[in-house]
Amino acid sequence: MDCKEGRAPPSRIKINSTAAGWSAALRIAAALGAALICTPGVARADQSAQAFYKGKVLTVIVPYGAAGGYEYWAAALKPYLQKALGVSQINLVNKTGGGGVVGANYLYHAKPDGLTIGEVNGIGAVFAQIAKKPGVEFDMTKFDWIGAPNVETTVTVARLGSPYKSFADLWKLRGGAKKVICLSAGYGGSNYVGTAIPLSAFGIPYRMLLAYQGSSAVKAGLLRGDGDVATQGYPVFRPLLESSSVIPLYFSDPTPFAGLPGVPTIVQLAKQYALPKANQKTIEIFARAVAMGKDWTAPPGVSADRLAFLRKAFRNAVHDKGFVEAVKKADRVPAYRSSGSLMRTITDVNADASDFAPFLKH
Repeated sequence: MDCKEGRAPPSRIKINSTAAGWSAALRIAAALGAALICTPGVARADQSAQAFYKGKVLTVIVPYGAAGGYEYWAAALKPYLQKALGVSQINLVNKTGGGGVVGANYLYHAKPDGLTIGEVNGIGAVFAQIAKKPGVEFDMTKFDWIGAPNVETTVTVARLGSPYKSFADLWKLRGGAKKVICLSAGYGGSNYVGTAIPLSAFGIPYRMLLAYQGSSAVKAGLLRGDGDVATQGYPVFRPLLESSSVIPLYFSDPTPFAGLPGVPTIVQLAKQYALPKANQKTIEIFARAVAMGKDWTAPPGVSADRLAFLRKAFRNAVHDKGFVEAVKKADRVPAYRSSGSLMRTITDVNADASDFAPFLKH
């Protein structure tokens, strides 16, 4: 926990020159002074956690294969997190399968000593839990969340040779027998729900191919013509968009994306096509949830002092100037999100679980 000095704006401090006024002013000053002091217990806990991590080896679980977005963010953050924690080494361990579920399960059951943490496909995992996806052993509300180093900008694209040049072409499939063929890294993952929920909410028939391990495999499959449509984070599709190998259909974000002006958001399309109010609400909540990034957590049960130190070190690493510059140089967008922000999003999605469940039937 950081100890930060806070000062009230001068315009809000008024001193009464009477004896009673001076007495009150002294009490206020004493209270303000006390607020600037870190309690000894908090300081000792921070020192204890710092001493624990010094020279240790940390394991970071990556729920997808090498060369994908999760591997990129974990590798990019690694040296700065190592410095912030004071550990001697950080090992990245890939636990692939199930659209991120295998890795999330492994992390959920890991020893809660603070030496095993990792990434979770937040958006995919929360919907996999809601859909009661076979194999899910975790509870998203019980993870000890640490934070995220980015905010996702998720785009749904069609391959250049497909018949879908805009969302209007997908809309024409409503009520018909023809299904748009979509590619995904696994049922329940972010690129699954990123396609399935919008298409289901709009009543567009689709068939999902699930045989792809990670974003690189999805891109390769799309370019081969295995299917017509896929959903990924914008940085994944950016080279294909710049080379006009794919066509952007819509963004899943609540607000338009400056990187591709003129491409609609799914929220805008829900209003444009006058979806029922219940479906519009589902789309709006989905759009907020899909902005979850590469979300870092520890297994449930990590001691309070170590968890607080992990969160502090993670925040410092994400804000490290070297990390920020390296990520921007790679055309990625760093954007720290706190553990509290992640938990609020998970809570909001779970509160509307019954609204999402019908759109997640496999």
